[in-house]
Order: sequence, then structure tokens, then C-alpha cells
Amino acid sequence: MQRCHRAIALGLSFAAALAAVPAQAQMSFNFGGGLTLPSGDLADAASQGYHGLIGVRAGLPVLPVHVRVDGLYSRLPLSGFGADMSTIGTTAAFGYDIVPVGPAKLYAMAGGGYYWSKAEVPGAERVGDIGWNAGAGFSFNLMAAKLFAEARYHAISTDGGTMSTTPISIGITF
Repeated sequence: MQRCHRAIALGLSFAAALAAVPAQAQMSFNFGGGLTLPSGDLADAASQGYHGLIGVRAGLPVLPVHVRVDGLYSRLPLSGFGADMSTIGTTAAFGYDIVPVGPAKLYAMAGGGYYWSKAEVPGAERVGDIGWNAGAGFSFNLMAAKLFAEARYHAISTDGGTMSTTPISIGITF
């Protein structure tokens, strides 16, 4: 029950962050995916896998800061189990455009999220946990859309410690 209350509080925080973005904000949508690398203790139990993400970004045209909310899905093969682990998550991050002008932009971001993970074996249940993420990326203009490439470290607090991954994403923003 405690985790449910945390998840609700985190969701409301994310909604408040987006609601605080002024009406003149520039909104964009992003779709992407790529390689997911397990790290820490998870690297002993899982191999590299894949992920997909979808999100929305809101930023002000005159400031180099933005808010981004993403939904993600990842799948990692579990070594020696003949099964996979899947994770569904929602994250919100504050970003800073390090190089905010020109056709290419370099950015950094950090935030938190809620992640639901499950080993895809009979009888396993999906478990929800809070986590944080931080990373960097770059985007560049391509006609009406922008392409992006980024890497983010995700650390998920579990009952047994921390489960961490590093998704490396490529995608499109429009």
C-alpha cells in the first residue's frame, strides 16, 4: 500500500510539473528505442535487450530548459532461466540544453519515475518500484522533424537493492 501512495504522489508531481509549463511553451512528441544494457547486480542475471519509448517534451522558446515525460517498455533476457524480464515505466525529467542554438543541440536531463518489472516465468507477478534516471543526448534538425540519440542511466529501488539499466536510444521528435 505504501508503494501505491508513493506512485500516486509521484504521478501528481509529474502532472504538476507539466501543468506549470506556461501556455507559450513549445510542445513536441518523441518516439524512439534501442539497446538496453543491464548494469550492477542485474548484469549478472540478464543480458542486453531492447526498449521502446514514447513521450512529450515541453520547453520555453527563450530558455534552455525543458520538462519531458516518457513511457517506456524494455525487455532483457535472463541468463540461465530461459525467460525474459520486462519493465514498463513512466518517467519525468527536467532537461537543460547545454548547446541550445544551431542545427544540433546537446542536452542533459535527470528525473524520477515509477517502474513495473516482471520475470516472464509462470507465477511471477509484476512489481512496482520507484526509481531515478539521468543522462545526456543530442538532437539535430532534419526538415520538419528532429532526430535524437541519448543514453540514460535508470536506477530502480527494489526490495532486494537496486536494479539498474542504461538504455541507448535513437528516435524522432516532431
